[in-house]
Amino acid sequence: MMDWMLKKILSLLLAVTVIAGMNGVPVWAADSAGQENGIEEYTGNDVFTVTMDETTDTYPNYDKFADIWKNLQGKTAEICLLENLNLDNITFDHDGNTDSRKTLKLESGNITLKIANGKKLYNTTHEQLIWIAGGTFTLEGGEFSELSTTNGAVIDVHNASVQIQGNVKLKGNTCISADKSSDVRIRQCILEGKERAVHVYNGRVNDILDNGFAYQQKNEGDTDQWDWIRYGDQTGQLGPGTFRVTESPVKFNQQPQSTTVTYGDTLPALQAGAKITQQDAVQTSDIAYKWYQMEGDDARETNTTSPEYAFSEILDAGSYRYYCRATCDWFSLNSKTAVITVTPKPVTAKIVSTGDIIKEYDGTTDVPSGLLSVQLDGILDSDSVTPSALFYYDSPEPGIRKITAKINLFGDDAANYELDSDTISVDGKITGTESDIPVTGVLLDRHSLSMTVGGRQQLTASILPENASNKNVSWTSDNPAAASVDSSGNITAVGAGSAVITVTTADGNRTDSCTVTVSSAGGSTGSGGSSGNIFIYFNLPFVKGHPDKKGWTAIQKEAVTVPEGGTTDIDMNGSVLVPGSFFTAVKGRDITVVFDMGSGISWSVCGKDITAETASDINLSVRAGAGKIPRDVLNSTAGASAHLELSPVHNGPFGFTAVLTIQTCIGGNGIMIGTGKTDAVAGMYANLFAYDPDQRSLSFICADCVGDDGKVRLPAVGASDWTVILSAYPMDGTDVSEDPSASQNGTEPENPQEPEETAKAQVKSVKLSKTVYTYSGKAKKPAVTAVDTAGRRISDRYYTVSYQNNVKAGRAAAVIKFKGGYSSTVKKTFTIRPAGTSMKKTTALSGGFTVKWAKRTSQTSGYQIQYSRTAGFKGNSTHSAFVKKASTTAKTVKKLSAGKKYYVRIRTYKTVKTGGKNTNIYSAWSNAAVLRVK
Repeated sequence: MMDWMLKKILSLLLAVTVIAGMNGVPVWAADSAGQENGIEEYTGNDVFTVTMDETTDTYPNYDKFADIWKNLQGKTAEICLLENLNLDNITFDHDGNTDSRKTLKLESGNITLKIANGKKLYNTTHEQLIWIAGGTFTLEGGEFSELSTTNGAVIDVHNASVQIQGNVKLKGNTCISADKSSDVRIRQCILEGKERAVHVYNGRVNDILDNGFAYQQKNEGDTDQWDWIRYGDQTGQLGPGTFRVTESPVKFNQQPQSTTVTYGDTLPALQAGAKITQQDAVQTSDIAYKWYQMEGDDARETNTTSPEYAFSEILDAGSYRYYCRATCDWFSLNSKTAVITVTPKPVTAKIVSTGDIIKEYDGTTDVPSGLLSVQLDGILDSDSVTPSALFYYDSPEPGIRKITAKINLFGDDAANYELDSDTISVDGKITGTESDIPVTGVLLDRHSLSMTVGGRQQLTASILPENASNKNVSWTSDNPAAASVDSSGNITAVGAGSAVITVTTADGNRTDSCTVTVSSAGGSTGSGGSSGNIFIYFNLPFVKGHPDKKGWTAIQKEAVTVPEGGTTDIDMNGSVLVPGSFFTAVKGRDITVVFDMGSGISWSVCGKDITAETASDINLSVRAGAGKIPRDVLNSTAGASAHLELSPVHNGPFGFTAVLTIQTCIGGNGIMIGTGKTDAVAGMYANLFAYDPDQRSLSFICADCVGDDGKVRLPAVGASDWTVILSAYPMDGTDVSEDPSASQNGTEPENPQEPEETAKAQVKSVKLSKTVYTYSGKAKKPAVTAVDTAGRRISDRYYTVSYQNNVKAGRAAAVIKFKGGYSSTVKKTFTIRPAGTSMKKTTALSGGFTVKWAKRTSQTSGYQIQYSRTAGFKGNSTHSAFVKKASTTAKTVKKLSAGKKYYVRIRTYKTVKTGGKNTNIYSAWSNAAVLRVK
C-alpha cells in the first residue's frame, strides 16, 4: 500500500519545493517526499510541496502556488516544473487586485524557470502566458517541453533581462514580444507563431539572438527541412511560421586571449580565427573580420580588418577590452572579449644632493631649500612625470641625522607609474649646539601709542623664542623730531606729529614697530597725568576672561594648568605670532588651545596632535581675498560656485593639525568672513582647497557643513594659498563626520529645558543631524533632535530610534518612536550616496576627448560624465554621457566643436528601487578638468 502511494505521488508530482541553496540563495527542486494532501510548510527550511489529484486532473493547491509565485517578487529563485501546469485554474492576486488573465507576472527579482522533458506550461483563453516588467528571467527547457498560449504572447518583456535556452518550444500568436529597453537573448529553441514568432519594438529581430546563433525556418513543403534565413535586413518582426534558433554556421576556432603587461612593455597582438561549419548555408567562403574596443557599454570600431589586432601605441595603465566580429554573408558573430590589463610601471626614486647636506642648528626639522632633489629611474623618455618631495630631518637636535623624503608623482603620465617606495632617506648633519638657538621673531608690548609733548613711555620687546641665544636689539625712530627712542626702548615725545619706533634684533634682523602720535600739551582731552600719557593700546595676547594674564609667559603658565580634556581660549588682541616654545609646552597633552584672531577667524590646536620635537614659531595671520590663485585655475574647480580665497602668512607644514574656524556669511556676490546673513550658507558645505603653483592645480583638503550660525571648521596640517568653495555636498564625495553625536559646526548643541516625566505636550518637530551621507560600508546613524509644542527639546529618554536601510547606498530612514508623555511615531528619511571618483586623465582628441577615472565598484552602478563650454556647467552647451558598468574606467566623447574649450567632471551613481521605481542616487561631482578639443 505504501509503495503504491509513493509511486502515485511521484508520478503526479508538481513540486515547487523551496530549500536553502548555496550562499543563502533559494533553490527550487522536486521533493521526493511530497505530501499527498496538498502543501506542508516546514518553517526550518521554508519547504513547500504541491501535488496533483489523480482522478480529476486538477490542482487543489493552485491558490497556494499563486501565493508562492507572488512571494518570488524581488527574490532569487529557481523553479523546476515537473508536470503540466494549466494557468487557467489559477487566480492571481497582484497588489490586492485579482488578475483574471491567468498570467505569470514578474516585476523584480532573479528567477530561473526550468521545464522538464515533455512537460507543458500553458493557458488557453487569455492574453499573455508570462509577463516580465523588470528583473531577470531565465527559461530553460528540456526536450519536447513547451510554453503556449492561445490568444496572446507567450513571453512579453518590458525593461527586463531575459534569457531563453534549451529545447523548449514557444507557441502562440506571438512567441516573444520585447521592447528595445530590454536585454533578451535566445538560443536553442523553437518559435511557432501564428501571427509572428518575434516582435521587437523599435528594434530588429536579430537584436535578441545570442552571440553565435541564427534563425532557421521550417520548410512547409518538407517538414524535416529547415532553411537558413537572412535576418540582418529584417525589421522588428519575424514570422508567421515556425522557426528555430540554432548555432550559426560560422564559428570561431581561435579566440583572442586576455593578457597582462607592465606599462611600456610590448603588447602581444590579439589573434582570432573563424571557420564555416556548414558550407551549404553560405554563398561564399570569404570571412570578413572587424575589431572593436569596448568603452563602457559601447563598442568603438577600430581600423583593423584582419584576424590579427596589433597595438600601434603604448597603452596607459588600466584595463582594456577588445573583441573581433566575423561575418560571412549575413551571418555574424563576436569572439570572446579579451581583457588587456596594463599595470603601472615600477620606478625607483633616489635623493640627489648639490653637496654636503649640512645646516646650522635652528631648532627645527626643516631642510634648507636647494640642497636636495629627487631623481626618478625608469620613466619613459616621452612621458611627463615630476616627483614632488617633502624633506625633513628625523630630529632637530645637532648631530648626524637621517633626512627622509616623502614623495608623490605628478604630471600627465603619473598614473602610469608606481614608486617602489614613496619614502626614502639619506644621511645629513646638523651642526652647532643646542645653546645656539637663533631668534625667530620679536614682539613689542604695544603697537600704537598716543603721547603729549614732553611725555615719556617705555616699550618692551619680547624675543622669540624665549630661549634664543642672542637677545640684543637696537631701537630707531623714523621721525626723532616727533618722538625719540634710546637704546632701552624709552620714548620721549619731542614735538607734535607722528613717528614709527622700530626694534631690530641683532640675530636675524627681525623687526616689530609701534606708531607714536604726539600732540601738544594743550590738546589733551584724555586722562593725561604727569607722564604726559593719554591712552595706551596693549597688543599682547591674553587668556580670555583674564586680561591680567597677558603675554606668552603668562599664557603658557595658564595652559599647563588646564586639566586633560580641557580648553584654553586666547584672545590674540591683534598679535599674530605664536612662539614655538608655547606649542612645545602643550605637546602631548589632551588639551585644546583656541587662538581667537578676531574678525571672525580663529584657530584651534590639540596638544596631542603636536608631533615635532621642537615646534617652530607660527604666524597665524590669514588674509582674505588676496587673489593669489590664477583665475582660470580657480574657475576650473569652483565654476560658478561661491568661493573665498584665503592666504595664510605661514607657508608649509605646521607640525600638527590646526583647525581653522571662520565665521561665514553672504556678502556681495559670494561668501565672506564676518557677521551677516547666514541662511544662504547654512547647511552648505565649505570645501577647502590648496593651490599648488608648480602644478597650477587645486587639491582638496577637507570639507565641513556650515552651521546655522555660519561657522565652519576646516582642519589642515599645513598652510598655503587656499580657497573655500561652497557646494551642496562635499566635493571629494566623502562625509565630514561619522560621529552622529557631534553637531555640524563642531560645538555641542544647546540643551533646552527637558519636559517633566508627566509632560503631555505634543511633538512639534523632529530633525536629523545629517540628511546626506556617503557610503563607507558602515551603518549611518544621524542624531535626532526633537522639540515639543512648548518649545522644549525632548530628551532621548522619551523616544527610541531605529534605522532602516542605513548601510548601503540609497534612501535610508530613522524611525523615532516617542513614549512617556509623548505619543507619536515619526519617520525621517536621509540619503546615503555612493562614494565619488576622480579623473585620472583627460586627453583632447580630434572632435572630442577621452576621460579616464578611478574605478569604484562598491555600491556603484555606473558613472555620469558631464561636459560643458561653461565652467559652471550651465546652458545649452552642457551635456552628459553615462557609463552603465562600474568596472569601466574610460569613455570617449565625440562630435564636439574643434578648437573649443570644454570643462569635464564625473560622478558615480547607484540605481536603487524607490517607490517601486528605479532611481539613481548620485555622488558628489569630482573636480573639473579643462581641455581644448583638437
